[in-house]
Amino acid sequence: MFQGSHTKTSKELADMQRLIEQGLLPKDAIDQYYENQAMATFGENFKTDRHGNPIEQGIGSKANPSESSIAAYIKNQTERRHGGPEAGYEETLQRMRDELAAFQASKPAPKRKYGRNRQAA
Repeated sequence: MFQGSHTKTSKELADMQRLIEQGLLPKDAIDQYYENQAMATFGENFKTDRHGNPIEQGIGSKANPSESSIAAYIKNQTERRHGGPEAGYEETLQRMRDELAAFQASKPAPKRKYGRNRQAA
């Protein structure tokens, strides 16, 4: 169960627990609250790892790297971060580049709209 950022205070959660014990809320009300918060944050079909932590998806994620995400990392580390790049910057940058190259190599070649023996659509 994801328990990342949420909007209820510990007092509000304690009040919910009290209402559950009184039978005024369903037994899974707090779990449902966390699930709804996660869906609002990560999207309706978000996936989690074996520890229940959300997995990044989409362009720029580890599963779908992009040149733009690498450029943003370089800019953040070299232009915006006080004190220079973080420890392990070069290794992280190389890992990101390797992941992008592997991702691009795994993609099938794009289909050509016009080709030999094909008519224009």
